[in-house]
Order: sequence, then structure tokens, then C-alpha cells
Amino acid sequence: PTILNNLIASNRTDGIWVKEDFYGMIINNTIADNQGAGIYHQLDTGRPPIAENNLIISNSRGLVAANTLTNTPTVWFNNVSGNTNGNWANYPAEAGSMTTTNRNGTPADVYQNISVEP
Repeated sequence: PTILNNLIASNRTDGIWVKEDFYGMIINNTIADNQGAGIYHQLDTGRPPIAENNLIISNSRGLVAANTLTNTPTVWFNNVSGNTNGNWANYPAEAGSMTTTNRNGTPADVYQNISVEP
């Protein structure tokens, strides 16, 4: 399944909660002001969800995996910013570490995710 072009905001829990048997794409969404994580996924099943080109801002937490990921996530071109209790949890260290720049000269991680106020 694909979650595409939505405004997911102001929920009392996580904006998107991905169950362990989900394999799909989360693309072009604005995920903001949720009391839990913007995107939370339960387990590292070997196929984490694809999250691309989302705005994940002002949630309690940004992108959260229930357990430390051992597989490289498919999470690229997102803006993960201003999440109260952290932008990334249990992702590999390179996710969210601004070590390069994107085409616009904005600091980005190796997956081209950025962390800037929109």
C-alpha cells in the first residue's frame, strides 16, 4: 500500500504507525503536530517502509523505529525537523547526521534528508 499526498496532523498518538507486516511507501505527506511520532514502525523485519519526500515536523518525535535497525532504511529526501523529543530514534547513525549537502546547498544526511524549519 501507499500513503500518498496527505496531511496527517494533530493526532493524540503517532501520525503513522507502521505494523511489522507492512511493506509499503509513505510519500509526499505533511506529518505534523502529532503527540507521538511522526512515523513509528514496530520491528526491523528486513523490509522497513519506504519514506520519501515527507515533511515530518513539530511532532513529539520524528521518525522512530521500535528497535535499533540493522538494515539500511529506505528513507530519503524528507525534511525531519523541530520534533520535540528528537528527530530520529533507533535509526543507523548516518540517518539525520548532516554530513553532505543537497542540490540547494542545504545540509543533508547521506540519504538526502534535511532538517530545516519549513
